[in-house]
Amino acid sequence: MLHAQHPKGLQDPATDWAAMVDLTFQADPLASPEFWRKESSLSILKLSAEQYGIRDLPDFSLNSKLWQAARSGQWEMYADAELTRPLAFEDALKKFMRPDTSITFDPETYEERVSINLESKRLPFEAPLVRVRQLLTYHNTTASFSIQTLAIAPCWEDEQPPYWMKLPNYLSVLPESVLDAPDISWGIRYTTEGNSPTEDRWIELKNTTGPLLHRFLDRIRLDTSITLYDAEENVVSNTKRPCLFSCFDTIRQFDPQTFKEHVQVVETGIDLELLHDLQLIETWFWDKSQNNLIIRLWAVAPRVAMNRPGDELQMQARFFRKCEEE
Repeated sequence: MLHAQHPKGLQDPATDWAAMVDLTFQADPLASPEFWRKESSLSILKLSAEQYGIRDLPDFSLNSKLWQAARSGQWEMYADAELTRPLAFEDALKKFMRPDTSITFDPETYEERVSINLESKRLPFEAPLVRVRQLLTYHNTTASFSIQTLAIAPCWEDEQPPYWMKLPNYLSVLPESVLDAPDISWGIRYTTEGNSPTEDRWIELKNTTGPLLHRFLDRIRLDTSITLYDAEENVVSNTKRPCLFSCFDTIRQFDPQTFKEHVQVVETGIDLELLHDLQLIETWFWDKSQNNLIIRLWAVAPRVAMNRPGDELQMQARFFRKCEEE
């Protein structure tokens, strides 16, 4: 069973392609696990500290917020990512408690006393990562993508999530400015890097349009009504647009031994054979008034594997396409 409740995106006739993807991100935006930055990056949109005691420090980890939501019973918990096996909070808590047996000797009575205490392991709010299962959909008519977040879970670097949670079906509308919205206390923009979805990572559920990345590029190559943006979020003009897909570039290299300059003309652009993955840029907001997490797909960028002379292989996004829902 792919999912207990059929995602609404699959039933939309405007959906030409759909796949399930699992993505993992850093839960605390202020933590600095260098090893994880190769997998994804983030930028902080908003962080608001609540009131704490004198000895307490603000906790900006999303897993802390999710733990409180689970403990209150407001979010449904499940033992599996497909959300088919409901899990009570008390049963989930048992996963993190282990018995600690101690034996003491009473010298007066010559008796041994055995006591068993429950010692807690690392609790979910301490987990450094958060994992989501999402339905990624493509709509060829508008050449746009969208996501539906189906489940979310805390996790550690080397472990599977101990449980999954279903996002509540609240209708949360983001204000025009989240900075001025008191109910939005936490906002992060995540960008996939090493964990960007690839054909061998996603689970394809629907396809009426052929290979996804090839079809998407064919759709936007000549249609100038589809707005594209560069890395600085500037609109790519119609004069520069063709070079996104195919253009000639001159590379000059100086040889210090022969004191000669070597000039090489190479063709740059997106080679369909070198298409590697689809980079996703998502915005996540926490609405503290409803204890709800709002996740939007902000933009996508097809990336190619670039290997220029003297350089290592690297992924490059030559443009990105903002999504309709933003």
